Amino acid sequence: MRDFYPEEMRKREWLFSVWKEVSYLYGFEPYDAPIVESLDLLKRKAGEEISQQLYSFLDKSGREIALRAEMTPSLARMIVSRQNSLSMPVKWFTIAQCFRYERMTKGRKREHYQWNADILGVDDISAETEIISMLVCALKKLGLGKDDALVKINSRKIVEDILRSAEISEDLFPKVMIVIDKKDKVSPDDLVEMLEAIPLDKRSAERITGTFEKCQTEGVRSVLGENENVREIESLLENLGGFMDYISFDTSVVRGLSYYTGTVFEVYSKKGSSRAIAGGGRYAGLLEKIGGKPLSGVGFGFGDVVVMDVLEEAGKIQQSGYLLDYYIIPYDKTHFSKAFEIAGAAREKKLSADIDFKCRKVGAALSEAVRKNARFSVLIFPDELKDGKIKIKNMKTQEEKTVLLSEFPVM
Repeated sequence: MRDFYPEEMRKREWLFSVWKEVSYLYGFEPYDAPIVESLDLLKRKAGEEISQQLYSFLDKSGREIALRAEMTPSLARMIVSRQNSLSMPVKWFTIAQCFRYERMTKGRKREHYQWNADILGVDDISAETEIISMLVCALKKLGLGKDDALVKINSRKIVEDILRSAEISEDLFPKVMIVIDKKDKVSPDDLVEMLEAIPLDKRSAERITGTFEKCQTEGVRSVLGENENVREIESLLENLGGFMDYISFDTSVVRGLSYYTGTVFEVYSKKGSSRAIAGGGRYAGLLEKIGGKPLSGVGFGFGDVVVMDVLEEAGKIQQSGYLLDYYIIPYDKTHFSKAFEIAGAAREKKLSADIDFKCRKVGAALSEAVRKNARFSVLIFPDELKDGKIKIKNMKTQEEKTVLLSEFPVM
């Protein structure tokens, strides 16, 4: 888990500002929820792998609760509680702190922030179009071009069709999907061994890998022909035509979480880190499991840890910049009262101001103004002050001018 010193906070705030900007551009509304949830709710929604990673404990009343590992269960609970009064479709986003007790590696922490956006109440692929185009918009605004990031799209329905064509029993679909989700991370031989461990016989395991490979190289239609699920994914790709530089269809994308039922997608870095930057998909049946009415949704999670690694590797991290309007430099402590007066005048006009409380020498104080990213420095010198004047230095152009105190603040 991480501490964020001011220099790291500036980077984090820049990332969050991009996420928020894109969310509002696409008409999403913000929401939030408690950092703890019912353990039962999280375990029912998260799937077995994440259930084992939950930070769970008993509270003082003996209730089983846990730190949230993701936001979808909380979102589902909130929607169910007001399902009869909410206007559909719902388009909500949040930037949430999430926790998982897992082995730490590069790009993986036990605590992270995640941008989540969901559309509920739209059953056709227009919701997927909106969500995926929103992801691409965020990538662009972060400075990640088509040569930096790729959105891989697939459909769970198509994966199920492929498994049926490979004559795999439907009761084994969930276990097979978990293995297929690792297809790009292991060798073909290792993949066959993992399928055999389900257990499947070697012939079935090789039939699965061969079928997926044929779909990838020759196209899904070569295996499945024309069916509703193939037409749906083709329509989605057609809708996303303006973003195709960032997008590819990939049958190996399955997503490990058990609640996805349709379209799934992941964002990958094309350079350096091989981990997914973001991912999501369509889910159905989630609300019904906790007493709600049937309602389908599409959403994604976009974590801060991996994308900051990718941005750092690409040299594209920016800082929200603590842009201070005025850094006020008193000559000595006898001028503090005047410094506070000047700072107060700036703040009254909604201009930010800070004071050099150390009374450094002018050169050192101006260096501090640069570190604080101040637009102007205000220098209080005894000679000018006797005439009711102060000096203002433009920290970008280095120009100085003397103004009357009565005229302050001036930009």
